[in-house]
Amino acid sequence: MPSHDSYPPQAASWELVVHEKHLNQGVHEYMVWYTATCVATSDAGTVRIVVDCALPAYCFEPHPNSEGASLVECALEHIRRGATAAIERASFGLELLITELRIHPVDFQPKRFDEHTRNALTRQLAQRAEPSRGTESG
Repeated sequence: MPSHDSYPPQAASWELVVHEKHLNQGVHEYMVWYTATCVATSDAGTVRIVVDCALPAYCFEPHPNSEGASLVECALEHIRRGATAAIERASFGLELLITELRIHPVDFQPKRFDEHTRNALTRQLAQRAEPSRGTESG
């Protein structure tokens, strides 16, 4: 897999779609569902998240395992962690504009937002690095 540690993304912004639904599977049920516009910034390794979508009232209720943080706060923190891990060696930062966010009221597992964000963004960045690597050798 190509390294994406020093290249800037090809375009100023792109869409990240993370839609994972694992329901009706017993104890390992969860749903990670959001769409974001990613914008590269000059703040290397920094991730900023802005929410630009309506959320149901239950999303603002405290998550039982989070010392008072709401479901949405937990989801956003884990999205930030995953994105930060994906760009940890990068020479750029990211702003994520969340345009769609769904949080399952029962099968919410914040760590899955971290995992799926990290994996999806790492794949996208590797794919985006491919064309630029090809033009550097020409």
